[in-house]
Amino acid sequence: MLTTVFEIRKKIIEAYGKYEYIIAPAFKFAVAFLLILTIDKHIGFNAGLTNKLLGVIIALVCTLVPMNFMAAIMVMLVLAHLYTLSLETMIVAAVIFMLMLLLYFRFSPKDTVMLLLLPLAFVARIEYAVPVVAGLLFGPGSAVGVGFGVVITKYLSYVEQNKAVLGNSEIGPATVDNFRNIVDALLQNRSMWIMAAAFAAA
Repeated sequence: MLTTVFEIRKKIIEAYGKYEYIIAPAFKFAVAFLLILTIDKHIGFNAGLTNKLLGVIIALVCTLVPMNFMAAIMVMLVLAHLYTLSLETMIVAAVIFMLMLLLYFRFSPKDTVMLLLLPLAFVARIEYAVPVVAGLLFGPGSAVGVGFGVVITKYLSYVEQNKAVLGNSEIGPATVDNFRNIVDALLQNRSMWIMAAAFAAA
């Protein structure tokens, strides 16, 4: 069984190396555009950023830059949408992204694709395939990206489901309550932490 797994991995890497000049740009465009559509659909709070033509332009730009820059572009889009909803949702997301990037660049700077694919996998309901693919194609360091990918995806899902409560644009007592509710929801979400740990271990 293990021999078969390594054979599959070897064939995938060989095929990618042979047709990289075609596969890489097409893959980048597809991932970027699908991510933009997913972001717009689930947390598209900023109407100006949900324009389809703008999405195509951003996706084309992503084909010209490394994966790390593509991830940075997606992070900025997410933060812009969250800021439109409320300042506190954006700040919490920014802190998560900051922790993720600090650990990510320490342990797994070349596995950005795992961060980008996980949200799409959740939408397609094939999220359990991500740690398997990561185990086949990447090193143990990809566990960091996969684990944090679960956390940020679940957080954005929480924001989407509670946007009516969290969408308070005025700074005041409600802002403090929103911060407290968001942090409590993250820390007390046992299923999220168990899933993140399981994905990282796998």
